[in-house]
Amino acid sequence: MKRRDTADAPGTILLAVKSAATLQALNAALKDEHEVLFARDGKTALDIVAGQEPDLILLDPEPDGLAICKSLKKSPSTRQMPVVFVTEPGAGTDEAAAIEAGVADFIARPIGDDALRARVRLHLKLKRRSEQLRNLALTDGLTGIANRRRFDEALAHEWRRGSRSGDPVAVILGDIDHFRSFNDRYGHQAADDCLKAVAAAAAHCFRRPGDLFARFGGEEFVALLPEQDIEGAQQMALKLQKAVAKLALPHAESPTAPVVTLSFGIAAADPRRGEAEALIEQVEAALLDAKAAGRNCIQGKRTWNADILVIEDDAPTRSLIEELLGGAGCKVRTASSGESGLAEARRAPPSLVLLDLGLPGQSGFKIAELFRSDPATRHVKMVALTARRSWEDYDAAFSSGVSAYIEKPVDRTKLLTVIEQVLAQKTPPPQPIAL
Repeated sequence: MKRRDTADAPGTILLAVKSAATLQALNAALKDEHEVLFARDGKTALDIVAGQEPDLILLDPEPDGLAICKSLKKSPSTRQMPVVFVTEPGAGTDEAAAIEAGVADFIARPIGDDALRARVRLHLKLKRRSEQLRNLALTDGLTGIANRRRFDEALAHEWRRGSRSGDPVAVILGDIDHFRSFNDRYGHQAADDCLKAVAAAAAHCFRRPGDLFARFGGEEFVALLPEQDIEGAQQMALKLQKAVAKLALPHAESPTAPVVTLSFGIAAADPRRGEAEALIEQVEAALLDAKAAGRNCIQGKRTWNADILVIEDDAPTRSLIEELLGGAGCKVRTASSGESGLAEARRAPPSLVLLDLGLPGQSGFKIAELFRSDPATRHVKMVALTARRSWEDYDAAFSSGVSAYIEKPVDRTKLLTVIEQVLAQKTPPPQPIAL
């Protein structure tokens, strides 16, 4: 059924009731005006909601109506979906509990067809007005594209989805170069026109339904690319760069000169191995790199596809490092002792080893020496981890063959920076990195 874009347009109604007679009666009253879906139990109802997103649910309170409603209200993607309980004569529905669970209304059977249709139309109208207000709240008033709040919600949604599916999530962060100078020279109106033109040109580059382009703040724009890796983000950033370069804005020094350029930072991560906040930190750092590199360029930050073995006996530290490195796109393996770590490295040599010097049994210094003396592992790069720092340990660690030395508690920025530098070294064993 094709819907009209009006307040009184027909909608998709999910009937989730266990009584066959009630189901038939509701369907007969609504089918000529709306698209009607059916479910006879709670699991089927939730599956239909996930796949087809109905506009309204007419739900049987028994046996699990409250649980279904609570589940819908917990999810950001379904919490705005109105739920109406359909009660049978003599049913002892706890209306207070239902309202607390998020039920919008109650329809008591029997009910006339005209009254039923009127109630359904009312709830559809209220839902659409709520959606209009919500869309206004999620739209940037100047450029007309999504705003930061909309981006944050979409990123959280895609991160949860990627945590289940294993699909990567990529982000592009773009900043208009020398925008303050543009504003000072041509004035606020021209600057606003510039922002609107950039937004319009960039927005036309996105074709996939899941992609989102938003204003991040000021002269910054951000793109969310679900199911994309760093290479996909790179290609999209190049596309955006070309689209902006074609703009012909007022106040150009010449008709052919590009008036505005953007610097881009790109990053991608596996949601199963980190937090969305870490991805934003990475893309912001990448944007700073693009600015430092001369602007009007694209820089990717810490998205190496490295295989890292963490040998650490402290479980919380081991978990923290695994989360940080996984969020940066690394494959992470762990071992709680030097002996098991060495055996794992012999089985499949990693790109790099993070080695705790204070391991029980054989110390990290001894394990490092064993790595260097074994033909299977002698070329593996190593970074030492320690809870204390002394010149004696420093000298002993590098004498054992490690490349860098990181103190605990682990600082995220230093960890990623040091690993990136060590991975970039080509001739093992590498020279010590001065921290």
